[in-house]
Amino acid sequence: MSAAHPSPSGAPARRPDGPTRSLRVRPSLAELDAYAGDARYVAVSTSIVADTLTPISAYARLRAGTEGGAFLLESVEGGELMGRWSFLGAGLREGVTLADGVAMVERDGAQQEQPCQDPLGLIRDMLAGRSVWSPVTLPRFHGGAVGWVGFDCVRYFEGVPLPAGAGTGVPEARLLMADLVAAYDHLRHRIVLVAHAPLA
Repeated sequence: MSAAHPSPSGAPARRPDGPTRSLRVRPSLAELDAYAGDARYVAVSTSIVADTLTPISAYARLRAGTEGGAFLLESVEGGELMGRWSFLGAGLREGVTLADGVAMVERDGAQQEQPCQDPLGLIRDMLAGRSVWSPVTLPRFHGGAVGWVGFDCVRYFEGVPLPAGAGTGVPEARLLMADLVAAYDHLRHRIVLVAHAPLA
């Protein structure tokens, strides 16, 4: 996406190849210095005009040249109407894959297996230490777990046995931890960029 590089002070940012543009980043350094809460992360955010970008073209630009997981979530209201927000992310390097009662946890380029009989408990554990502070109101989703929990996971919740056989080979669940999110606002035709940065 074509945008100026944000300035942590909240001052106008300068494109490396063009004039200064007003791009306000929140929180400012003064707001960050004044924060006295106990959140572990701060949501650093700014917004840009979408111009000719659509959610699909924005996703393609984010995905190009990045490794790791990616997602595009579209919202629909009432089953027919397009919702206000589309959420995009790419380059995600932390997540978990569940298959046959074993969770493969990926973090910082390393993989670790662990037994898992409670997928929802595993998700809660992943999110437990991710309290986030922001001085401004952000879209409902600006980071966290993204993915799917398959129908076969009913056996963990209800004790329903699965049919015998090899199955489809698809994991029972796959989740990514998103800490870099672009939220496309269809109403205002702007893109809110959010990054979760550790406070300590």
